[in-house]
Amino acid sequence: MFVAGLGTGGTLMGVGRRLKEHNPDAKLVAVAPEPEDFISGLRSLEEGFIPPILDINLLDSRMLVSSFDAFSTAKRLLQEEGIFAGVSSGSVVYGAIRQAERMDHGDIVCLLADGGWKYLSTSLWTKDYEQLAKDAKGKVWW
Repeated sequence: MFVAGLGTGGTLMGVGRRLKEHNPDAKLVAVAPEPEDFISGLRSLEEGFIPPILDINLLDSRMLVSSFDAFSTAKRLLQEEGIFAGVSSGSVVYGAIRQAERMDHGDIVCLLADGGWKYLSTSLWTKDYEQLAKDAKGKVWW
């Protein structure tokens, strides 16, 4: 299984096509923000824009992730694993964890396409989870 964020569709389509050429049973999961939530670098198809490169038929699943889950997972990656990933990467890891909970066995690969340094000017790294939850809904984080 390959899990990646849905932004331009380039990573999902490039990696996904190659994986399915090699193994037609490979699963391709797109992670996108919940409607009304904003996760920098990702887009929700519910907004009405479908990236021209995106072939929805190639996707096996699409997971919607809240901005709070994306932010809190990015913080956990730094605190628990020492991985300084950005918010869209937090959403991808959150999606991969949810997929793993549903699986009996198998492998999951995910691509973390942004870094935490982009968010140093925000309060993402300094706020506690409860305050972050209050601030996250409906806010654009760049």
